[in-house]
Amino acid sequence: MKKQLLLFVLLCLSFVSHAQFFEGFENTIGPNALPSTIWPLNSGDWTVFNTPTDNPQRWSITTINESPDYVYGGENAAFCNRSNFAANEIIENYLVTPVITVPNDPILSFYTRTFQLGNQGTKFQIKVAPATANPTDPNSYVLLQEWDETTLSDEYFSNYVPKNVTLDEVVGLDIYIAFVMKRDPVAGNFMSDRWLIDNVGINSNAAIYHPNNCDEKFILKAFLDTNGNSIKDDGEPKFIYGTYIYQINNSTTSLFGYTTTDDFIICNSNSLNTFDISYQVFDNLNTLYSCNVNYSDVSIQNDDGIATLYFPVNVINAQNNVSINLYTNQNPRAASNYTINLTYKNKSNTTASGKITFTKDNLVTINSISQTGTLNSTDGFTFDYINLEPFETRHISVILSVPNIPTVELGDYLTHSATITVDNDVDLNDNSSSITNMVVAAYDPNDKMESHGEKIVFDTFTDDYLIYTIRFENTGNANAEFIRIEDTLNTQLDENTFEFISSSHEVNVLKNASKLTFYFSDVNLPPSIPDTDIGKGYLQFKIKPKPGFAVGDIIPNTAEIYFDYNPAIITNTFNTVFVETLNSNSFSKQNILIYPNPATSNVNIELNSSDENIHSIQVVDMLGKIVLNQQNITSNNITINTSLLSKGIYLIKINSENNNYLVEKLIIK
Repeated sequence: MKKQLLLFVLLCLSFVSHAQFFEGFENTIGPNALPSTIWPLNSGDWTVFNTPTDNPQRWSITTINESPDYVYGGENAAFCNRSNFAANEIIENYLVTPVITVPNDPILSFYTRTFQLGNQGTKFQIKVAPATANPTDPNSYVLLQEWDETTLSDEYFSNYVPKNVTLDEVVGLDIYIAFVMKRDPVAGNFMSDRWLIDNVGINSNAAIYHPNNCDEKFILKAFLDTNGNSIKDDGEPKFIYGTYIYQINNSTTSLFGYTTTDDFIICNSNSLNTFDISYQVFDNLNTLYSCNVNYSDVSIQNDDGIATLYFPVNVINAQNNVSINLYTNQNPRAASNYTINLTYKNKSNTTASGKITFTKDNLVTINSISQTGTLNSTDGFTFDYINLEPFETRHISVILSVPNIPTVELGDYLTHSATITVDNDVDLNDNSSSITNMVVAAYDPNDKMESHGEKIVFDTFTDDYLIYTIRFENTGNANAEFIRIEDTLNTQLDENTFEFISSSHEVNVLKNASKLTFYFSDVNLPPSIPDTDIGKGYLQFKIKPKPGFAVGDIIPNTAEIYFDYNPAIITNTFNTVFVETLNSNSFSKQNILIYPNPATSNVNIELNSSDENIHSIQVVDMLGKIVLNQQNITSNNITINTSLLSKGIYLIKINSENNNYLVEKLIIK
């Protein structure tokens, strides 16, 4: 009956596509003064009202910092005090969101706590109303979920707990969502409780799911079948150099899963779904290993909602295969130390021994090396590693000292490289690694970079990979329970060449066409501590550009980082530019003025140089499409019309008549 009533109330709404919503109640002093019912917040204008309307208590904020916490995240939380008048009268306090478009597979998430132990006669409710309704009319709302003091929290009443409410009945509709505290007096107690909520989010359930939240799930286990019996025996190692490929309900769309250390998890939201699942060894290793097991039309039948599937990987050829990779959790800063990490792996089922050579940039000095037994040289060190076990991974950390200005300048690039050898290595393509970082003035805790640096000489890059590193850091004051990172690949990148390399923590990686999603479940990343790796993490993957790239092409790449249910942190946009030679000069920001930025209808570009003019200007969207192109300008200043551009972030490339150029971010508002 409730569902029929809800559908009737919302019948007039139009269906739309995906949306996301978040409100943390920051940057506010509370609702506008009475008689206004408006509360301006970052996510839009919320509504606060009561029934009866003469109730003096209404929703506002609390900023009190006590223990247990009154605020879950940030500086503020939404708070409604109890009503201490009109004994035995039912009182409702409404806190109403702006109109929200409900995404597919939707979930409302928030954090909550109360004040009193035991049943105080309070109902905590979630209600919805159509966007066409008056948001201050309580008769427009339909109840979706209700708790009392004993059911709102399964922990101590004064501790914040997460709550999730599915919105399946209103998928694709425009609605108001109301948090309603209802005083329903019980014998001997008419004052009720108080309610606090924080970090309200509405997302696709699939987007925020992590394995511990799954109603049903497949656990996929690839392993090296050393005795060839197709059974996972004790001592047989996990195999991580391949891809899980699966289709749902015989769809023609394939999804691809990767993991570096853990089992791969598929969450299933519908018990009627069937899956086709197989495992494919990476192309560069398919002469050494194979997996012939696949599952067709499987579903989850177990009472606990968990199905474990095994994928035995067989050895075709027992040959040596090692790899090495470099990464860093920070960019270098003048007169500071920073750390380069070497990760080397044995990808074969034989024990390996050989030599590692690390070559540093000649502008820096080595402060310390975590590995004992290294042999120092003028430009780095060598190390003879021994007995690297099958599928074992080891690490070496090198702390480098960056000199002060002017020995280095802001914007200088530092390049380091490493190689690894073993006798008769079957694949030499991953036996060397290099990393290029720009000297910066300030450290960005959540960023994205590519190991070649911003400029790649076209003639030296034929059939190579771009190696991206996404770095993240918990700058909050509580552990991040889980982290999700989303990366929509630029159209100039070939998603079929994607290969995951490594990560700081256990991760499941899902590739759906050009969209990558990295799930760090149960990561419990603590708040970061300066000058340490505590509270910091990273991931690395490699991918090739599509054929046909040329000198002057720009490949932008950006990622979105989600900590728990908080809104996305958008990384910098890393721009890879293909150039003829690194000797050609580029403009500095001091040579060119670009204003206003952000812009609306016009942007002015001025070249502060008397000996050359602007030749051309291109504006490129984040998918790599040229949306504005002006050539043969022959002037040192110009105003371009941007009125036809949609709101968003673009790249603007300015070329001079002397083949100098500058690439900058342009925001259209």
